[in-house]
Amino acid sequence: MTPEPEIRDAAKAPASPRLASLDALRGADMLCILGLDAFFHALRALFPQSGAARFLAEQFSHKAWEGLALYDLIFPLFVFVAGASMAFSLEKKRSRGESPARIVAELFRRAALLALIGFALQGGLSFAFAETRFPSVLALIGISGALGGTIAVLLRTPRRVLAATLALATAFAALQLFGGDFTPENSLNAKLDRLLLPGKLHGGVFDPEGILCVAGATVSVLFGFLAGTLLRAENLAPRRKILVLLAAGAALLLAAWGADALGQPVVKKLWTQSFVFAAAGWSALLLALFHLLFDVLPGVPALRAVAYFFRVVGVNALAIYALQWVFDFFGLSRLLFGGVAGLCGGAGTLVLVAGAILLKWLLLRALERRKIFIKIG
Repeated sequence: MTPEPEIRDAAKAPASPRLASLDALRGADMLCILGLDAFFHALRALFPQSGAARFLAEQFSHKAWEGLALYDLIFPLFVFVAGASMAFSLEKKRSRGESPARIVAELFRRAALLALIGFALQGGLSFAFAETRFPSVLALIGISGALGGTIAVLLRTPRRVLAATLALATAFAALQLFGGDFTPENSLNAKLDRLLLPGKLHGGVFDPEGILCVAGATVSVLFGFLAGTLLRAENLAPRRKILVLLAAGAALLLAAWGADALGQPVVKKLWTQSFVFAAAGWSALLLALFHLLFDVLPGVPALRAVAYFFRVVGVNALAIYALQWVFDFFGLSRLLFGGVAGLCGGAGTLVLVAGAILLKWLLLRALERRKIFIKIG
């Protein structure tokens, strides 16, 4: 038998072009927390009797515990897309002759920097450590990306990476299943967070970005990496890639249903196995759709415009996430559009929220037009 080709051989292209779909999907994902959530909640307040407005507001709210709403997919979709992008960036590093050790060191340097920024944004530099939350969204993005990237670098072939992904998911599920139950107080996540994490916990008795959540996020990164490896493959036609993504998404959703039926409920705050599978399944389906719309059908003017709108956000996603913590875009929107909002009566809040979204997008567009891309690492 001939040896299995390495990941770089599976794609054949040392310098693959940047896919519009990845930046667009990342941008669409980020827009959900840049103001679309507030917009749909304001819409529900304006039309309290509307079933459609109520449904949209519910989809842009986290489930209290078990279950899955669109809003619960934002974070895992982001790390899934980060994993898909990593398939391209790691190959670019290899093509430049960077050693595995150097690549892994860079991944962990980036993780440390993201964790430090997340800690600072949550008040860590006040040195009131007893009242400071140590885990953060940025830290989880960085650490899961570093671990997922290290696994991809060391194992090299898609088959080995897939095997490691499923093994990690299985071990993670077994730990959660036999280490406690799936309640906020008695889950293994909560026990480890209370035992090992200093400072305060976001959930009081647990943290949704806590220690064991790293395993679930790493699995999401690896599923994304495998999807990105598929998109890089030159020996597959675009239609075949889309079909594979659709089949993988359906299989992951079926696996999520099976894990739920076997006693692993869908709980985003614990990153349970069923949640990780469900989130990866929906992420694969969305990537298939965006790949079709923005990579396979790029000649349609309307699609190019939509792709650009999303891309402007996607290429500076972490930057605008951090800026939201330190800059009052809604206050600036009130200053600029308050008069118009006042003329709109009950719809004035919608005007102000839409104005804040517009201001964020215009800032990001100015950065993009000047080719300023603020990346960590």
